[in-house]
Amino acid sequence: MSALVLLGPAGSDLPAGIDLTEGDEYVLGRSRKGCAVVLNLAPPAPPSVISRKHARVYSRASRWYIEDVGSLHGLFVHDEQLAPSEPKEIRQGDAIRFGEQGRTLDPRSGADLGCIRYRFVTAPSQPSPTPWLPRSRTSTRRGAA
Repeated sequence: MSALVLLGPAGSDLPAGIDLTEGDEYVLGRSRKGCAVVLNLAPPAPPSVISRKHARVYSRASRWYIEDVGSLHGLFVHDEQLAPSEPKEIRQGDAIRFGEQGRTLDPRSGADLGCIRYRFVTAPSQPSPTPWLPRSRTSTRRGAA
C-alpha cells in the first residue's frame, strides 16, 4: 500500500492521507466531476490555486508515477516543476507540491495559501511478522492452592 500524506497547509479541509492501490489511477483536482480526490483550499486562498484537474497518479509494474494534466499553477516534485503530460516516477519520501509556493500569503497569519504539499510514502506489500513476545514469568495453574 502506498499513500500521499498531507504536509500542509495546516487546518485545511484537505484529505490528510490519500491511500493509493496499485493498479488504480487517481485524478486529483478541485472538480467533483472526474476527480477521484478533491483538493480544495479553504478561503482566503483563491480557488484557482488548484486546477479542476490538476494531476494524475498511477502505478505501472510496481512503480508509481505522477503527471501534471495541464494545471495552471504547476505540479512539483522536490521543487522541480513537471512539464505537462510528462510522467515522473515518485519514490518513498518524495515531496509533491500542487501550485506555486509563496504565490498567495494569508495577510493575517502569513501562511502560504498558494500550494498544497504532500509526501509520497510506501509500505511493504507484505505485513511484517508479529514480533516475538516473551511469555509472562508468572503463570497461573489451575487447581493450585
